[in-house]
Amino acid sequence: MRTLPKWIPPVVVLALSCAAFTLMVKLRRTERPQPPAREDPKVACRTLEREDFSLTIRSQGTVEAAITLRLVAEVDGRTTHVSPSLKKGGFFSKGDLLLSIDERDYQLAVTRASAQVASAQLRLAMVEAEARVAEEDWEALGREGKASALLLRQPQLVEARATLAAADADLAKAQLDLEQTRMVAPFSGRVRSANVDRGQFVRRGEALATVFSIERVEVSVPLPLSEFEFLNLPLERSPEAFARQPVGVTLIGRFGRREHRWQGQVVRVGGEVDIDSRMASVVVAIEDPYRSDESMASPPLRVGTFVTVEIEGRKAKGVYVLTRTELWDEGKALAIDSENRLRKRNLEVLWSDRHRVVVQRGFEPGDRLCVSAIDIPQDGMVVEPVAVGSETEWE
Repeated sequence: MRTLPKWIPPVVVLALSCAAFTLMVKLRRTERPQPPAREDPKVACRTLEREDFSLTIRSQGTVEAAITLRLVAEVDGRTTHVSPSLKKGGFFSKGDLLLSIDERDYQLAVTRASAQVASAQLRLAMVEAEARVAEEDWEALGREGKASALLLRQPQLVEARATLAAADADLAKAQLDLEQTRMVAPFSGRVRSANVDRGQFVRRGEALATVFSIERVEVSVPLPLSEFEFLNLPLERSPEAFARQPVGVTLIGRFGRREHRWQGQVVRVGGEVDIDSRMASVVVAIEDPYRSDESMASPPLRVGTFVTVEIEGRKAKGVYVLTRTELWDEGKALAIDSENRLRKRNLEVLWSDRHRVVVQRGFEPGDRLCVSAIDIPQDGMVVEPVAVGSETEWE
């Protein structure tokens, strides 16, 4: 039997492999690469329209008493009465007797002064009678010329009248000293400090207590000079002008976990600019701050309370109002044009606070504002806008 040459099997295997590879190449389905599907990023937007917006100027301050007095003894003596209210933190009403000093010495002084007045009145009456008699005698004797002043008792009249005037002054002084033995409250208020008690001997000029009025309190509110143009302050800076053109103020303070509000009014403007902060101040007054209702909806506004102050400002007309989160950068925003492309806008900001930005120029009515956060926005980038509501809640 003939044996096949050794080179034939490898050649056959190689030929079959080539044939199989050729067949696979012919049978393979040719597919062209497809470009990736284009997806424009979706962004939220809202349509802008001009509106009128009432500006509110915000600042902070501390409640202070409008009137603070030091009660000082005006006469010497031992105290015979000290009101229970004349203690630190005590309340008192207008007309209350706060303190009295032993008045017996001063009553005696009034009695002595009254006697001196009566004596001086008698002396003046006698001198006036003597002067009339002297004048009548001169006329009865028919002497020529004018009688001398000494003969007519005129120097004695001057002396008697001066003595009576001095006696009247001494009586008025004694009566005033007697009145000053009683210290009466000039207003309704509270006691800040007191260092007097019953039986204590006090001297004229000695400070006995410090009190403040609770009929009215004030808050000095510092403001940057740039914000004064937004306040509707009267041109005439008198108290009457502020009363005729009131500027309303809301004060906000916290007691515990609750926030409370009180109403006040601007009453005057500070007289100078602080050289350190370059700020000026307006003074806000709150009438009857210690009143409160049973529900404690409005608790007393105590002196020393730190409050946030909101002052009614001017009304900005025909502006665009944005939130801080709607800005792309400080003073810049992203608008969407009619071809759904992003456009960077430089804004002319009229006023802003930590929540809102009032834009005077930079948009046109009907512009769509992009309110979505975009990491690296490109001018002209195509987006897919999704309309959202324009109402936004601020704290």
